[in-house]
Amino acid sequence: MKKKKLLFDETIEHETVETLEENLSIENLEINNPNLVRIDMNVIEFPLFSKNNHRKKNQAIKYYFNNNRNTYIKIEPVVGDYIPGDFEEKIFIGLLKIMKKKGFLQSFYVSSSEILNELGLENKIYYKKLKQGLLRLSKTSYEFKNTLYANKVNSILEETISTKMLDIKIIELSKDQKLKEYYRDNRIKEVYEINISKYFYENIIRKGYMVYDANILLDINSSVSRTIYMLINKLRFTKLYLRLPVLYLIKRIPLKFDNKNISRTVNILENACKNLMINDLLEGYNLIRNGSWKDSELEFYFSESHNKIKQLQFYDDKNHFIKVLNNLENEDLIISSTEENSLATLEELKNENSNFISSEEKILKIIELLPKGAKDLKTLPKFISSTIEIYGFDRMLLVGEYVKLKNPKSILSYLKKTLENNWADEFILEKEKEKEKKDIQIKKSEILEETNEAKNKIDKERIDIFLQFEELPNEKKIEIEELVYREYIKKAGIESKYVKMAFDNGKESLIVDYILENNIFLEKEVKKIEISGDKLSKSEIGQLIQKNGEQISLIYGLDELKELQLKMKVAESLLGEEIITELLILKKFQEVLKKL
Repeated sequence: MKKKKLLFDETIEHETVETLEENLSIENLEINNPNLVRIDMNVIEFPLFSKNNHRKKNQAIKYYFNNNRNTYIKIEPVVGDYIPGDFEEKIFIGLLKIMKKKGFLQSFYVSSSEILNELGLENKIYYKKLKQGLLRLSKTSYEFKNTLYANKVNSILEETISTKMLDIKIIELSKDQKLKEYYRDNRIKEVYEINISKYFYENIIRKGYMVYDANILLDINSSVSRTIYMLINKLRFTKLYLRLPVLYLIKRIPLKFDNKNISRTVNILENACKNLMINDLLEGYNLIRNGSWKDSELEFYFSESHNKIKQLQFYDDKNHFIKVLNNLENEDLIISSTEENSLATLEELKNENSNFISSEEKILKIIELLPKGAKDLKTLPKFISSTIEIYGFDRMLLVGEYVKLKNPKSILSYLKKTLENNWADEFILEKEKEKEKKDIQIKKSEILEETNEAKNKIDKERIDIFLQFEELPNEKKIEIEELVYREYIKKAGIESKYVKMAFDNGKESLIVDYILENNIFLEKEVKKIEISGDKLSKSEIGQLIQKNGEQISLIYGLDELKELQLKMKVAESLLGEEIITELLILKKFQEVLKKL
């Protein structure tokens, strides 16, 4: 019997993990923005879940995203298992839905029945499969090189990052009284503590995400259809038309690419599009054959209703998230030590969003900028809401200012034409220049203020040091000044009356520099020592002899031999003393110095 050729690579099963390599580079394709993969939530554009229904045990895969092969993702299963596929993707979507219900906590508890309920699966046979899927997600290693976007720092991490999607801990309820009281259903014997990886978690709760209806995603039975749906909705933003090369889709999903059988792969794409149309997730599509299948393209059509749904989903999610930030202490949450970390992250986000303006407030702010009569237009709020998502809130504020200056009779009509024909561009550019100048001026003022504060602080410290120097006995002052002068001559390379004049002009500053550079022991420190009369330990005595010996040596310009003799004589003079204090050590140094 002839063996059926599969759409995916077959490999021989081994005891140790082997790695397949696949080039998903789209560098040679002419696309408007081929770098989108670098700046968005990784789940959407990265093949983190395999579409291969014939995965092999112990088989890792490495996807390269450029021809230089320095941008890649490697997915490696634990020995004896597969990399995650369609069912694991559904589990992950279900967990994200539960995470939202739990208050966007990074770590949370959940039972098998809760997860299966989200997946719409009731049959008991799925309990074992669910456990296997969760363990697979927790054990599979993901290695990112120049591909993992960190939203917290707004950039791609260049270093190699090895992580998992999540960690799980299986807890028996009989051994945890607190959880047992929370899960009172006697049929539940164990629960999972889920901890989403910090890299994925931060991209989800910060602005590195797209909003999708989890129920819609879970209702899409085909993993290829689900991926196409997420991908094209991300790429189109609010456009109702999108055109993509077939090869781009094949590499992004990814599907098997073989020039000989590419028509079969295109057929899979067409069936996925039909599936989306049946579920009203796509208005229509059109396959354009440009000579060969390899060069063909797919057109996607959407309706206004798709945009309205997308917009509502975004704002509903955003508003819910803000409510969570404003009410972090939820009595229904069981807090573990790891959950406290995610609460801390949410608290941080709450501070970041302290100036957050709701969608309703944004609409009202723009309407207030428009000429009188704008508040009476019933359709205006809805129109402004849609334009904010397209053009952004800041730009729409400036457009509102522009329309107010023009004071047209038909406000809504003029506003639409202004946006369509870019009438406000010159006005906005001038405003942005003014703002930029103002921001620069403010920044300069802040820097100047900080500089003056720092300078004043430094000046005060230097004045204090020189005043301490002035309080020294004349003999010591002369000795220090002589040391500073000798150092100055060394740097000048010559001694003359002009060099001496230059030294005298900057003497105060040079003395302070010398004291700071050499950490010289001044009178202020002597007084500090004198007030201490506590008994010292042997180690403390040794440290004080060492420290004071070095400082006095600098003041008097002693060489290493003289310094050593000084320390030894002080140590000898302390022998026989019953109580040794800092004051006694200082007196001994003074006595020994007189005899040197």
